[in-house]
Amino acid sequence: MLIATFSLCLFILPSVTNVFAANTQINDIDTLISRTMQRQNVPGVSVAVLNEGEVTFHSQGYVCLENSIKIKEDTFFYIASLTKAFTALGIQWLDFEKKLSIDDPVSFHIPWINFSYRASDFSVDELTIRHLLNHTSGLGDFTHSATIPFQYRSDALYQSVQAINSTRLRRRPGVGFEYASINYILLGFLIQEVYSKTYEEKSYEEFMLSRILHPLGLYNTKMSRQAALDSGVLVQGYRPSWFRSRPYSVYVNNSHTPTGFMISNAMDLSKWLEFHINPQNAPKPFDILIPKSHVPDTTVPAVEIDTGFYYYGFGWHISQNDDFDRVRHAGFLSNFVSEALFYQEEELGVIVLMNSSSGYAGNLADNIIAITRGEEAGHIAFGFMMKNMDTIFSAISLFSIGVVLGLLVIFVLEVIKNKKNKIIYKNPSIRGRIFIGFIVTSIVLLTLIPAVFPFALNITWATAVMWIPHSAYTLYVFSTLVFLSVGLIILLRILYPRKNKKK
Repeated sequence: MLIATFSLCLFILPSVTNVFAANTQINDIDTLISRTMQRQNVPGVSVAVLNEGEVTFHSQGYVCLENSIKIKEDTFFYIASLTKAFTALGIQWLDFEKKLSIDDPVSFHIPWINFSYRASDFSVDELTIRHLLNHTSGLGDFTHSATIPFQYRSDALYQSVQAINSTRLRRRPGVGFEYASINYILLGFLIQEVYSKTYEEKSYEEFMLSRILHPLGLYNTKMSRQAALDSGVLVQGYRPSWFRSRPYSVYVNNSHTPTGFMISNAMDLSKWLEFHINPQNAPKPFDILIPKSHVPDTTVPAVEIDTGFYYYGFGWHISQNDDFDRVRHAGFLSNFVSEALFYQEEELGVIVLMNSSSGYAGNLADNIIAITRGEEAGHIAFGFMMKNMDTIFSAISLFSIGVVLGLLVIFVLEVIKNKKNKIIYKNPSIRGRIFIGFIVTSIVLLTLIPAVFPFALNITWATAVMWIPHSAYTLYVFSTLVFLSVGLIILLRILYPRKNKKK
């Protein structure tokens, strides 16, 4: 009896130990998410962790801070630039079906495309579909992507490509890497053009649903905001403003869908990531296509991002540091951020969805991977670019408010002192008039900055408003008031010089 009891304990003990370790790991991840949300001012997070075929979900926060609806694994988020991997898979599907070749010139399928380059021997036929997939086309974000208006119309993709047609490339195709969303907008239009010639579906959205998403079983990945609202709960997006995250909605429509505006949830994306970790389990032909999307483009130098040097594949960054085993992609909108990260050999991956651009999803993903491996999590980052910009702008704005108040007090005291000492007005000298003209001109120029800023960067107003934190506006207002206050004090001293006091 004693031997049987001892044998039973030996059998049960490992299972109990594994359950305890798993629960500890889950608690550690939940604690990490909570601390990250607090540090980065993120209202809500949804995470899927894949470890050797097992999936766990971790969701915290609320759909909207004004209500009590909690975020769950089936809550919809904009997935930002994770969309690019889906668009790339669409191009691969057309290549597999021999509707195009990835090495075709873009002009072969869009005959009216007419990019230029400064080299006299350049031909637009040099630009291939592969260049677009790998961000080596020579197209750039500020030069091209930012000039495209956000709009909803049946020909939005056509209008987007027309907006940058006949422009000059920043570099010759294939020479260097430059991440630019316009590449994938152009790929979305290419999908639409090629596919509509053969099949009934006429739009990029219809193609993605019928040929990519539904065959993969991703029925909760949507192509529009309305489709998500009709199917479930879409989380409210936030952006940093004056040291906290505030509600901010971007109703970006089908002009930018192929590059960053698909909508999904942690549940669907966990299935999608599992196919990337174990592509042999994906339905045909995706079991063949998915591994090809992980092949790095080593024809151009690797680029450095936070965790090392990476090459680009078809919608993925592939790490040079880990023998190409670490594969990831980040997504960033003005009110959402996301991250997909996986290690194929370890069968380990994570999806992170955040509903504020103050969050740093990549940092959270790396820390979750560390905990899942049984390691210590690294530092929790202060936040992503938008949060850091807001912190700087807000802090300088507060300082500027104090300076303005101080200068106004000085101005009032100067006026009182002049009146008390009966200091009289005097026509300014030539030097004084020049200085007054300089001050007035500077104030006028400062006032015009908001009007000319987007045009100076060759972007649309919609783009500027979308990507600049609101605190940038207050920084502009109060820094201008500082200059105006200093100007008023100087003008007062010029027009009412102390030496002209009445006897």
